[in-house]
Amino acid sequence: MSPAMRRMVRRSAFAVLLLAGFASRAHAQWSADVTVEQFDWREHTTPIVVHEQGPRFAAAVGYLLPKERGVLFGYRGALYGGDVDYNGSFQFDATTAAKGASNYVGTTQSAEARWRWPGIADALVGVDLDFWSRRLSTTQEEKYRVGSVRLGAERIASATSRLCGGIGMRILVATHEDATIKVGRDTYALSLSPGLGTNPYLHAGVRVWPHVTVLGYWDGMSLGRSNQVVLLKRGKPQAVVSQPDTDVSRVGVRVAYGW
Repeated sequence: MSPAMRRMVRRSAFAVLLLAGFASRAHAQWSADVTVEQFDWREHTTPIVVHEQGPRFAAAVGYLLPKERGVLFGYRGALYGGDVDYNGSFQFDATTAAKGASNYVGTTQSAEARWRWPGIADALVGVDLDFWSRRLSTTQEEKYRVGSVRLGAERIASATSRLCGGIGMRILVATHEDATIKVGRDTYALSLSPGLGTNPYLHAGVRVWPHVTVLGYWDGMSLGRSNQVVLLKRGKPQAVVSQPDTDVSRVGVRVAYGW
């Protein structure tokens, strides 16, 4: 894990501890969960499409103020990672197929406000901050910072129903990508801004024991084509680099324990 990623994890853990103190004073309802998901990353490049897929794993902690009606607030912080298969092409030769593995390490910090109708559903507005590192090889690494807004509705399990579920739309509001590429003895540091997109998300589950809920979900992210950056060597152009249109899909199962 890079020093920047370690700093990010420490800051995320610190944020969780701060919120833990707040939640205990407010008598918040805590939850902890673990997740396994099938991750799919697809860059729309020609003549060869870049496609990554494989399992990723996550652990998270969160809280939701246990009010019966009206306005309430929630938080969830997750850490995730995994190695997935890479099928695509070389960075500087888009016509030659390449295979390998990509490593992901990241965190998602989420805050949301809800309006609860007792026994019916919650309307919610959420803000997500995603930070992750995508390492394609020893010579290429990308670090992303993405901000998004979620608008949706959710029904949580209750004393009268063990079923829960939710549906909504994710809207990207800010993106940034720092890419590092090594070519021979030269190292290029690139600053890219992928385009903003929207995507639906949904989940459904059931409370299997008094404190345990199992749910399945589908989520993702749509990134548009970024700005173009020209790589220069001794003042001479070597290549033009950009982040292509990219679709991310995540299908997974989560087991949550609440108290």
